This record gives sequence, C-alpha cells and structure tokens, in this order.
Amino acid sequence: MDGNATIERTSSDVAVITNPDALQAAFSAPDDDGLQRLLNQIKAGATGEVPDLTTAKGRARIASLAAKVASSKTTIDKFGKNLGADMRAQINAINARRNVATEFLDNLKAEVRAPLTEWEESEKKRISGHEKTIADIKDCVVSADEPSAHIERAISHLRSFDTGEAMQEFQKQAEDAKSATLLILNDRLTAAKDREQQQAELAKLRAEAEERRKADEARALAEAEATKAAEEKAAAERRKEAEAKAIADAAEQAREDERRKAEQAAAENKARVEKAEADAIEAARRAEKAEEDAKTTASLAVARERAEAVERAEQAARQERSRREDAEHRKAVFQRAADSLTAGGVSKSASIKAVELIAAGAVPNITMSF
Repeated sequence: MDGNATIERTSSDVAVITNPDALQAAFSAPDDDGLQRLLNQIKAGATGEVPDLTTAKGRARIASLAAKVASSKTTIDKFGKNLGADMRAQINAINARRNVATEFLDNLKAEVRAPLTEWEESEKKRISGHEKTIADIKDCVVSADEPSAHIERAISHLRSFDTGEAMQEFQKQAEDAKSATLLILNDRLTAAKDREQQQAELAKLRAEAEERRKADEARALAEAEATKAAEEKAAAERRKEAEAKAIADAAEQAREDERRKAEQAAAENKARVEKAEADAIEAARRAEKAEEDAKTTASLAVARERAEAVERAEQAARQERSRREDAEHRKAVFQRAADSLTAGGVSKSASIKAVELIAAGAVPNITMSF
C-alpha cells in the first residue's frame, strides 16, 4: 500500500481500491485534487506495464487489467451514489427544519408588527381620503365652453367642501386648491355670462334680420303675384279678343259662304225654274202636238201621258220656288235673331256665331223656329 493508503497492489502490481475511508476522503476534499490523485493512481497501476499481445498470457493480462479498472469504476460510482443519497437526506432534513423556522418566525413577525400595520393602513386610508378630497376639489373645474348655469352649479358644489381642521395637515393644501379652483370658476363664469349675453344679442339681431327677410320675401311674393295676376289678366283679355276676332272672322266667313251658297242656290234655282219652264213649254208643245196627234190618231193614252208630264214639270217648278223662299226665310230669321242679340249687348260677331251654333243644334235646350 502506498503512502496515501488508498490503493493496494496485488503481487503483479495491479491497482485495486480496498479502503472506503480513502474514497470518503477523495469525495470530501474541498477541491477535485483528492479524487484526481485517486484516479491517477488507478491509471498508473493499469498502464504501468505493456503485456505481450503475441502470447496468451499477455492477452489474459490485458483483460485482467481492464477488469480491475471496471471494478474500480463500479466501486467509486456506487460509493458516490450512496454518499449523494446520504447527503440529500441530510439536506432534506435541514430544509424541513428551515421551513418550520421560517413559518414560525414569519407568523411571529406579523404578530409583533400587527399594531403598527393596522396603524399604517389606517394612516394610508386617512391620507388617501384627504388626497381624494383635494382631487375632487380640483375636479370641480369645468370647461370654459360650459353654460353659466353649469359653472354656477360647479361653484356651489365646490363651496360645499370642508377645508377646515378636518383636513388636518392637508388643510392648507385643500384651502389653496379650493381658492385656486374658485378663482378659475369665477373667471369662467364671468366669461360665460359675457358670452351668453353676446349670443343673446346676436340671436336677437338674427331674429330681427330673419323677420325683415321674411317681410321682404312676402312683399316680393305679393308683388310677383300681383304682376303675375296682371299679366294673366292681360293675357286673358288678349285671348278673349283673339277668340272674339276668330268668332267674328268665322261668322263673316260663314256669312260669305252662306251668301255664295245662296247665290249659287238662286242661280241653280233660276236655272231649274227656267229649265222647268222650258220643260213645261216643251211639254205643252208636246202635249199640243200630242193632242193634235191624238186628234189625228185618236190615242187617249198619249194625251194622258202628255198631261202628266206637264203636271210634273209644273210641280217641280213649284218645289224649287218653295225651297228658294224657305232659304230666304231662314236667312231673314238668322239675321233677326243676330240683331236681337246685338241689341242685347252681345258683339255682332259673337251674336252671329251664337245663332249659327243654335241653328246647328250645338247649344242644348235651345232651338229656333222658322
């Protein structure tokens, strides 16, 4: 065994770990030197010779050395595991005691400090209440654009805050905040009242301007309506005159047409009368000749035929005279009716048109007798 008493050597100088205290010392060293010295000793024992690989004994020697190294590894690893398990158990026990002590002392600390903690919480609430009062005082400030009534309500609310001794050490701060806020609100109240007065005056001016505008519009509308009515009346009179002229022109044209028709009818009637008279003369001549012929031929039938022809000619002449007389009579009746309307105040052209419409049956419930 060497000077450290950690390794025993066999008769062949193969390193074998046999002393647990040496292992304890190697793992308990404050640095890695103890373990490294142990590992170096094992290495020296395993590599200190070079066996002959050409012989069976040499090869067996190499296998034996490797087995001894593996055995040393197993021994060291097992010892380390057992040592770690023991140390973990110790650490767990220590931690459990630490937890007990910590919990006990935390509770004791809270118990000892409880009066101070209660006082601090009460003080915090007291200070917070005073600070909130000061903040509420400052929050009474409203926009400068607000109506004066709103600002007056804000001032009334501000005055309701007690900034006296109840505010304790915050009394001056509260009084200063209240004074500053009241100063701002009073300034804004004055500005709001001035603004509202100006707005009222402006609204009054606008209302008056609007009334004037409406009056001007009404006057312009009345003038426009009067102008329109006058234009419509003039247009109606022009239309009436145009219609009267058209009626007069139509009546004049109707009279002209009637005159031409009457002249044509008279000419035709004259021609028919002349023809009828000629026919009658011819018929008389034929009748005379027929009578002579009858005397000669003794034919009563021929005489009767000639007599009938004379009668028919005379009848046609009578009918033509009757038609012409009727036409002249109707014309006279038309003229008398138109003259009566004219005498009653109706224009001449309108009277003629009215008589023509009545004669044509275009006016309901009115007829003319001839």
